[in-house]
Amino acid sequence: MDRRFFLKTTFAAAAGIASYGFADSNNRKPNIIVIMADDLGWGDLGCYGHQVIRTPNIDKLAREGTLYTNFYCNASICSPTRAAMMTGRFPGRVGVHSQISTRERMESINSAYCLDTRYPMLPRMLQEAGYHTMHIGKWHLSEWLHKNPDQPRPSEYGFDDYLLPYLNWPKCKYGDKWQQKTHRPYATELFVDQGIKYLQSRENSDNPFFLQMWLVDPHDPLIPKVEQMQHYNHMKPGQPYNEGDDKYLEPNRIWYSVVTEMDRQLGRLFDAVDRLGMSEDTYIIFTSDNGAANPQAYDTYIGWGSNGPFRGQKGSLYEGGIRTPFIVRCPGRVPAGRVDDESVISGVDFMPTFSSIAGYKKKAAYEQDGEDVSYALGGKTFQRNKPLMWQWRYGQARGAIHQSPMLAVREGRWKLLANPDRSRIELYDVAADPSELDNKADANPELVRQLFKKLIEYHKSLPDAAEGPYDKNAGKNTYAWPK
Repeated sequence: MDRRFFLKTTFAAAAGIASYGFADSNNRKPNIIVIMADDLGWGDLGCYGHQVIRTPNIDKLAREGTLYTNFYCNASICSPTRAAMMTGRFPGRVGVHSQISTRERMESINSAYCLDTRYPMLPRMLQEAGYHTMHIGKWHLSEWLHKNPDQPRPSEYGFDDYLLPYLNWPKCKYGDKWQQKTHRPYATELFVDQGIKYLQSRENSDNPFFLQMWLVDPHDPLIPKVEQMQHYNHMKPGQPYNEGDDKYLEPNRIWYSVVTEMDRQLGRLFDAVDRLGMSEDTYIIFTSDNGAANPQAYDTYIGWGSNGPFRGQKGSLYEGGIRTPFIVRCPGRVPAGRVDDESVISGVDFMPTFSSIAGYKKKAAYEQDGEDVSYALGGKTFQRNKPLMWQWRYGQARGAIHQSPMLAVREGRWKLLANPDRSRIELYDVAADPSELDNKADANPELVRQLFKKLIEYHKSLPDAAEGPYDKNAGKNTYAWPK
């Protein structure tokens, strides 16, 4: 990344991090496990209202902890969401606008081809607080590491150990090297196997740990084995399912089976935490990186996810693209059986919140976009002091109804969406209208003025706001209307 870009985006101001911790009576800091699914929609779990998908283990996690209905990713797509969680800053501030792929593509759209290691990082902060840090699973904060040896490894971001598919995955019963056909159907199983081994290695340690497990399920390609689909035999069409076929007639069954298998394997991890006596010392956090992406007719190896009652999907700034599940369990610290419909929480809050949990007392050297929401985890309603901001500068080709404006801000119960040129001004009371169907902009001109001012100031503050580039379809909801 260009050093000038880094210098333009860092160290805007000093912001304090809370100086109290969540240590127990033995002065032991709690462990932290963060599990992030990939492309799982807000409505894809039984505990979030799905009437068909079986997710008994995640549902149990919600009963034993607190379920939050107002959790937001800081982007509607994978890499920017991950960058925000790692840095506590909106992804546009760190130059990660889109999913990271090849260096050539990223340079052509003026988006980072890796997250710059010079930013303060969540795992590095936890290391300094005495935590052992481990990453297992998907990375997506750089080009493919097994093809690009010059790219920074997770260790340069603050992880003591890491296991990534294709790069350094250990031999297993499915083969010596990670392969799409042999390993992908068992990805969550393999991640959990290594997660349990890691928990066992920490059982007698005096130091707390941070385990970050980023799943690849239920992102496409979805190629479940026949035995993984048995819960949904009643959905089986007349034509049999053939593993690996490019064409199939059962996208719902494919999706449901992958989500249920993911849930089954995560149940093993949750059981291991309990069996090893770590429950009361361990926060387990489950979420997703963005909303579900419903397929087009030409898509293969994909299924039909649910974003619940929300408009929008992956690649959209409507609620369905950026609002995802968020469940937290830690007996004695997080109330059990609670549903929090009031607290608005976001991925940029991870860094200041975990700093409180870890008792980290240093001040941040830059202005954080997130806030400490540890009291919301403890059972109290949290009221944000800072608005949440989004920018999506690319097109979204999955239906005009889901194609949002380029910019969005949520403050309190209100959400404003707009393009920088003030076209498509949309104001929603998302507390009362979560489906974003009733545009209140005309009835609230002063509120629109105030929110748009904040939104455009954020947009212009981004280091590459002027040069872009911006996709020609960004912010448009055009349709090929008959002529």
